[in-house]
Amino acid sequence: SLPSKNPNFRFIAWESNSQGRITVKDINKFSLITKDKTFFICGPEGFKESIIPELVKMGAKKQNIHEEAFEFR
Repeated sequence: SLPSKNPNFRFIAWESNSQGRITVKDINKFSLITKDKTFFICGPEGFKESIIPELVKMGAKKQNIHEEAFEFR
């Protein structure tokens, strides 16, 4: 698996129905947000629109944030 091959990779699966919507503070608990880290965000548009600016405020570089849409139909 990727995490076992790369100790710098961290995958966070988050189930919002039981844990609530993930926040930048939650992400920061798992891995400190810094300008040199890369983030891959997958989720509904509203989620991405709220979390990406918060990542930038915490120090992440916009060009290091990659996003993909995901919604249940």
